[in-house]
Amino acid sequence: MEESANTAAEEQELIDVLIAISVVARRLARKLENQKKETNNEQNE
Repeated sequence: MEESANTAAEEQELIDVLIAISVVARRLARKLENQKKETNNEQNE
């Protein structure tokens, strides 16, 4: 039973880490997208 609980806890920790990575990746993608838009706006002026 203890081994199963450890495995479940480890799986939950892995899930949490993957979600955190996803959130950071999304923020970086939005930041890059905004920078690209700003660059395009500056070039069009």
